[in-house]
Amino acid sequence: MPVIHIPEDAYQNLVERAAVQNVSVEEYVVSTVARLASGGPSPEREPTPAERFAAFERWTQWIEERADRSPPGHVVDDSRESIYGERENDQL
Repeated sequence: MPVIHIPEDAYQNLVERAAVQNVSVEEYVVSTVARLASGGPSPEREPTPAERFAAFERWTQWIEERADRSPPGHVVDDSRESIYGERENDQL
């Protein structure tokens, strides 16, 4: 099995990230390296605006495809008052 040397500060970073996912450092590193080697997305990279927009479009399409599952006449109350009402009441 290949062996690599990692600087101490980078290793401590890996320890913290593995702890967040509740896995060992070895499991975290192996899964990350396997994902990178297969061309999968890097967990460190932020999606580009175009990627975010594409994800939003996919989500919107998914919502539209599920519209027939709601009862007839169902309306979602997405008004500012309903979304932020509790926060506004806390400020009064």
